[in-house]
Amino acid sequence: MLIGVTGKSGVGKNYFIEDFVLKLYSNIFHIDIDKIGHTVTEIPEVKEKLVQAFGENLILNSDFTINRKELSELVFTCKTRYQILEDITLEPMYDIIDRTMQSGFEHYILNSVLLPKMKYWKMCNFTFLITRDEDERRKALFERDGLTLEKLQKRDCPAPNFADYKYDYWIVNK
Repeated sequence: MLIGVTGKSGVGKNYFIEDFVLKLYSNIFHIDIDKIGHTVTEIPEVKEKLVQAFGENLILNSDFTINRKELSELVFTCKTRYQILEDITLEPMYDIIDRTMQSGFEHYILNSVLLPKMKYWKMCNFTFLITRDEDERRKALFERDGLTLEKLQKRDCPAPNFADYKYDYWIVNK
């Protein structure tokens, strides 16, 4: 079985999965797609393409790792740059997700802000949208990630319009 969980950053997707789903069900594996997106940037071929696209001076740390903060500043302010990032990272992400889903678990739960835009969305047996009062979400993100309102708005930029999709369950995190 494949379960999909989506919602904006800071609504409590991981909380729902870790404190509810994983405690109730055994033999379910949590795939955090957003974390996979962070790790693929360090795959040598992906990193090389990112450097070619965005410039080594702009996105590399002194130890030659990707500076995710600088990369996000570049891509979340421009849809064209975000599309370039997605073009470079999406297939390697799919490779990791596909391999993970062949690891022998009976059930998988996918978690990502961008999940409705991905090929896995239509494969899900059940889908969940997690929402939260916008003021509470902002407050949580300010505290957790130290985001300013401007940076939060940039982070939300690539998120799908959640109203365009259907969900089996809509959970409001209080």
